[in-house]
Amino acid sequence: MKPTVPDDAALLAALRSAARPLHISEVATHLGLPLSSRRRLSDALAALVERGLVHEMPGARYRLPKQAGATLEGRFTQHPRGFGFVTANDGGADVFVPNTAILGAMHGDLVAVTATDGPRGREGVVTEVLKRRPATVPGALRVRPKGSWVEPDDARIRSPITLREAPQARDGDAVIVEVTQWPEHPGETPQGGSSRSSATRASSRSRCARCSCARASTRAFTTTRSPPRPRSPRRSSTPTARAEKTSRASTSSPSTPKTRATTTTPCSCARCPTTWAGR
Repeated sequence: MKPTVPDDAALLAALRSAARPLHISEVATHLGLPLSSRRRLSDALAALVERGLVHEMPGARYRLPKQAGATLEGRFTQHPRGFGFVTANDGGADVFVPNTAILGAMHGDLVAVTATDGPRGREGVVTEVLKRRPATVPGALRVRPKGSWVEPDDARIRSPITLREAPQARDGDAVIVEVTQWPEHPGETPQGGSSRSSATRASSRSRCARCSCARASTRAFTTTRSPPRPRSPRRSSTPTARAEKTSRASTSSPSTPKTRATTTTPCSCARCPTTWAGR
């Protein structure tokens, strides 16, 4: 599926293929975009100009700078918010990649990136995915009447992973899905062909109390709670009554508060905190 707004890699490829500067309408025609997307295309080109990856000329024309950035290879690490970093193989600093410049890369892929030196460090654009990460992804299954998908345990992986086939597991079960169709654009999500339950299937007792997630940790946290303190006797209006209650309190044996231990099973997914102290 072709996006309505091209990613940064497609824009750079269009400018690289031309022997002369291109007008913004020519860029839209080269990419097969409608005229209604011209404003968004202009914003995307302006962002590339600000980052130093594209040179703007008078008359709304654009071209690549004469000194293009260096092409590096490295492992892509994605942030849950969309942007990422490439650990380059040249031993230099990591290359920052905005969420509009990640192409179809997923967390853990080996990618090629065009990097330039910016005011805040090296920035770049993913131009090619050289090698994909492992296709199997563990996560929690979600089953709805309109479809099924898997929410990965690792929040850095693109989600949701939609399933083409009806799963055999139940909603909330811990499954392992195999990615069969990888994304090609920044806003595209992967698709999985099949999913299977993991070896340690979570039961209803081990579901998270906060999100009903079946990816509960097998390690139990024990918290100690003390019963509420007994209320102090109400003050009497007469000195004689107060003296009698004080005498009875001094002769009686002191009560030792008993503690009770409650065991809860916290959730280990990225949607819930892993520390349940104070519960």
